[in-house]
Amino acid sequence: PDPATGLLTRARFADEIDRAQRRGGGAILVIRVQPARSSEAAGLRPELGADLLHRAARVLEGVVQEGALLGRVGPSEIGLLLAGTSWPMAKREAELLVDAPRSQTFVLPDTWLRASAWGGLVRFTPDAEAGSHEVLIDAEHAWRQSRDADRPLTMVAHPVPVRDRQGSYRSRVAAALGTDRFTLYAQPILELQTN
Repeated sequence: PDPATGLLTRARFADEIDRAQRRGGGAILVIRVQPARSSEAAGLRPELGADLLHRAARVLEGVVQEGALLGRVGPSEIGLLLAGTSWPMAKREAELLVDAPRSQTFVLPDTWLRASAWGGLVRFTPDAEAGSHEVLIDAEHAWRQSRDADRPLTMVAHPVPVRDRQGSYRSRVAAALGTDRFTLYAQPILELQTN
């Protein structure tokens, strides 16, 4: 399990998605949780996000339907696998789950705060071409759409077909290059004794 939250790691969570997809349909919900933008959240310690995610995981565990699996799929993201769940039921469940961290006041060791949360819900079927990694990427893209549109949840009933993904990625990379949105990071390799 993930040491900070006790949830499944992203790799284990992806394995569970693949397993669920072989057995039948369902949905993936990815929820982004972060401190609400406010004067109370400004200037707090860096571990605040990890503490908040840990508490949000406990809240979601208390709300989620029995049999659903939770995983930490990103630095501030929790994934929920709703295996064998119909799309209408998954939508209702997702609305409740995204609202749960939004409606809480989180009491942390040296402060209290409210959380912002956005969700991306993606349906999968056993005959779909997209595997677990593609479905997770779609769900992450969906929560970003929620944040950008300032709404709690974005739902994707029909994920992008595999044949269309390559063109989509190609155009997104080209657009990012054209608008100078790439940042180059490097870590030098040094001989420790002589630096």
